[in-house]
Amino acid sequence: GNEGGKFSIDESTGQVSLVKSLDRETISAYKLTIVAHDAATAAARLSSSATIAIEVLDENDCSPEFVQTDTNISVIETTPIGTELIKFRATDSDLGINSQLTYSIAAGNRRDTFHIDPIAGSLYLHKLLDYEDTQSYSLNITASDGGNPRLSTTIMFIVTVYDFNDNAPSFPNTAIVRQIREGIPINTPIVTITAEDPDSGVNGKVTYAIQSQDPSFGQRHFGINASSGVIFT
Repeated sequence: GNEGGKFSIDESTGQVSLVKSLDRETISAYKLTIVAHDAATAAARLSSSATIAIEVLDENDCSPEFVQTDTNISVIETTPIGTELIKFRATDSDLGINSQLTYSIAAGNRRDTFHIDPIAGSLYLHKLLDYEDTQSYSLNITASDGGNPRLSTTIMFIVTVYDFNDNAPSFPNTAIVRQIREGIPINTPIVTITAEDPDSGVNGKVTYAIQSQDPSFGQRHFGINASSGVIFT
């Protein structure tokens, strides 16, 4: 029963000793058969045996290990508060309180934007996202056991915020006055109008058009470049 040669016995005293390190997570119990024999000649030698059951008790020597492979997610900025984004899961090979895990966000949780259930490991949105303010969060997610001393493991998890078209274009200047002579040529640039949109990609691309002209006299006296915002005669 001496698996792996973990134990030895003194032939004279019968003292059983540990000669190699134990690992409960590999073998948790040993059943040793001990034989005692007298010093008679081989033909007349007598012996008897006894059984020793050895139970290996747990020590908090195993750190938690995350089992999910996802390292990032993408979330639209209009996601409602309270939405569950992902559920983390870790395991610990120890026993009892040494294997009882709690989860936390160790770093990267700007403005307390996220919340993690310490027991279940579910990550929730705690505050509204704003792509125009923060496009990405790098969260340090920690799983800790209940041993003493406590062991923990931390992974990096990226939450990427993608844009929703939630911002209308705005004009920095809403009152513009220009004076022009009546005889200037057609297609003469008059003024450049500029609008801004903080959204990204096509959501932030601004095009221009003249909605109305007053007075019109049945015809349009001015045009505008849809891309540059230049108003011309």
